[in-house]
Amino acid sequence: MYKTIILIAILFANISGNIIAQIHPAEGARLHYRLIGFSFPAALNTAGSKLEIAAGTYNSESEFRSNVIKSAAVKNNKIIIEVPTFGAEYTWRLTAAASTQRMANPFHHFTTLKSSNADTTNYRFRIVQSAIKYKDAYVFNDKTKTMYNMQGEPVWFLPNIHGIVEDNSEIRDIKLTPQNTITFLTYNMAYEINYDGEVLWRAPNKGALSRDAEEHYHHELTRLANGHYMVLGHEILKWKWDYSNNGDSSIAIVEGNENNATVVGKSNIPLRRMQMGTIIEYDSSGQIIWSWKSSAYYKNENLRFLQSSMGFIESHENAFFFDEKNKMLYVSFKNTNQVLKIKYPEGKVVHKYDGLELQTKVGTSMLALFSQQHACKVTSAGDLSLYNNNMANSFVEPQVLILQQPTIANGKLKPVWMYQYPQKYRLETRDRLTSGGNVIELPDHSFFVSSCTPYGNVFIVNREKKLLWDALLEIWNADEHKWVTKSAYRYSIITNRKNLEHLIHGENIESQ
Repeated sequence: MYKTIILIAILFANISGNIIAQIHPAEGARLHYRLIGFSFPAALNTAGSKLEIAAGTYNSESEFRSNVIKSAAVKNNKIIIEVPTFGAEYTWRLTAAASTQRMANPFHHFTTLKSSNADTTNYRFRIVQSAIKYKDAYVFNDKTKTMYNMQGEPVWFLPNIHGIVEDNSEIRDIKLTPQNTITFLTYNMAYEINYDGEVLWRAPNKGALSRDAEEHYHHELTRLANGHYMVLGHEILKWKWDYSNNGDSSIAIVEGNENNATVVGKSNIPLRRMQMGTIIEYDSSGQIIWSWKSSAYYKNENLRFLQSSMGFIESHENAFFFDEKNKMLYVSFKNTNQVLKIKYPEGKVVHKYDGLELQTKVGTSMLALFSQQHACKVTSAGDLSLYNNNMANSFVEPQVLILQQPTIANGKLKPVWMYQYPQKYRLETRDRLTSGGNVIELPDHSFFVSSCTPYGNVFIVNREKKLLWDALLEIWNADEHKWVTKSAYRYSIITNRKNLEHLIHGENIESQ
């Protein structure tokens, strides 16, 4: 036999404040999302109930009933419901599904907040091709700090967090963790939050590894399956150029503090500074568990890869992937067009993959394998995936590139799959500049791809090179009265419904 009233009046009349505190969303909550996880203490036995939501703020039966916009059966003590808009007030209640009886004041209220980033009059996530697969997936966009459904509608945005994120803050690499939380980077810090925007973890930042005032976090932060955190940073080193007219010039990293050192030779050029990459692994308490420095690799015989006529170039460490099962770390260096494969935890470089190795002849030109690459990862088959910006081949468009790894020590990468977006890019000059891009292998082995700057498309393509979904971020140009393409640094995707539910309900459970 159905109970006539299950929750609201009983809560306030008969149960403790502790149980009331377990109800979500709380009375008067101000939410930065439209995809809402309603949850109730298991002791309330809410199975068989009906949850109703009305647009507006009401405390009377007649007003509430006239404005109900959502109604759903509650099968257990939690349910996820999407409300229509941001910047709106809502009233909800939970009653027995078969009951027409109402008790006094069974109403709860919440508000969805506004954000200029999730405002569809400022930004629109335009669907170029509707989803054939993954129709129920969600994507994070770090330009707008917003999560969208596959229909291009914003459903969640990163809220302002005091001292961390404001409306105009730039973030990078926002994504779901194996523990169903969210990680992201600001310009110099690394954070983990839950769906409600509460900070769960922040990286230490006192320069323990960089020997500077901070660790200079950048580009990529990943929470590992074991719960640790791995993040890119950099250190600033000094170098000197011993110039000689007889061709014996040498460049070397200066060890220690030599502020008064100068270059010996023709010009007496002062000591210069150079950025080198670091990788840091932290545990949940912020202790450094493991680290690696690119300077240890480049400073000896490999230093020549950083030499130019003016001295050193920065290696620009821009992506990494940790193959936890096989204990191998892959690190992408944009300016040297290299991917290093590093044995973990030894830190030894076991392969140097050189993107400028000539591979294919097109007309009278030999094409480099890859250059200015981004987003290195390893596929389920053990191949290396890259977003190839193709800057060494200035007449060739960026591409998704899958490379078979060699099985011998001095073996070469072998291209096994390549995809270029079908819309031909209109390049007005060979001196184009592209940056960024991301490639993620999906459960069915298709690829989720975000294009590099200045292009804005994000899409899913299968192994048969068929587009399964395509979208484009645009911003409204008020001066020209038109929508224009807006590039994002990197997108990420949530494809598993269980992971989404765990994220929304705050359940720290490993990915399924």
